[in-house]
Amino acid sequence: MSVLEIQVRAWRQQLLARTQDAATPAFAPMLGQLDQYWPKLFAPPLIVDTPAGPRTIQPQRTNNLMERFFRDLKRGRRRKTGQNALGRTLRTMLAQMRHAAQHTEKIPPQLKRFIANLPSPAPIKNLLEKLKSNRIS
Repeated sequence: MSVLEIQVRAWRQQLLARTQDAATPAFAPMLGQLDQYWPKLFAPPLIVDTPAGPRTIQPQRTNNLMERFFRDLKRGRRRKTGQNALGRTLRTMLAQMRHAAQHTEKIPPQLKRFIANLPSPAPIKNLLEKLKSNRIS
């Protein structure tokens, strides 16, 4: 058990021991959050097998920088679109990605003519054929 977990557990027990604090309406939701997310707050590290051998990975938590970045991203999107939520935008983006994956675009005829008129179009043709075979065009 980590030192931080021991200290948080002791602090929580102190709050519960003092009846005037435990009865305060502000403390009940906080204690509920601690109880609900306790396994995630103090999750043990994961052991992953890699070609170089076993490796220990500590699960990452969000921090203020990540939260601020996402909040700024949402604010910018709201200003641009005038929509209050990102749900519709995200659903539209996912639908467009699915549509793009199902319907690969063709090479425009003008580009084909341009490539055909090059003195040595072999590398470009090979690249385009490779992209076409990978369903990217």
